[in-house]
Amino acid sequence: MRPPTAQEVVLLARVLTRLAPADRRRAARAILRDTDVAESHWRATGLGHSTFGDGSLMSRCHLLFPPAEPMADCRDFLACLSTAALCVRAHSEI
Repeated sequence: MRPPTAQEVVLLARVLTRLAPADRRRAARAILRDTDVAESHWRATGLGHSTFGDGSLMSRCHLLFPPAEPMADCRDFLACLSTAALCVRAHSEI
């Protein structure tokens, strides 16, 4: 996966808001793995992956049709933002 920007972590959080709280961590990890697959494909072929995008977290998340960004005082969004940040951090440490 290409190094993610803060905006990409927010985008991942937006995607996670569509899921039940119990499913969010697993989904975030799967999205990050998909992004790794896409980056490997891009490096090997010079083309974006047909399902997972170009190897950026932004590309992968946009393919999942994230909802509009909620206000920053939305508790559910903040929980998703925390999950997204923790998962990105853990993924980056692998």
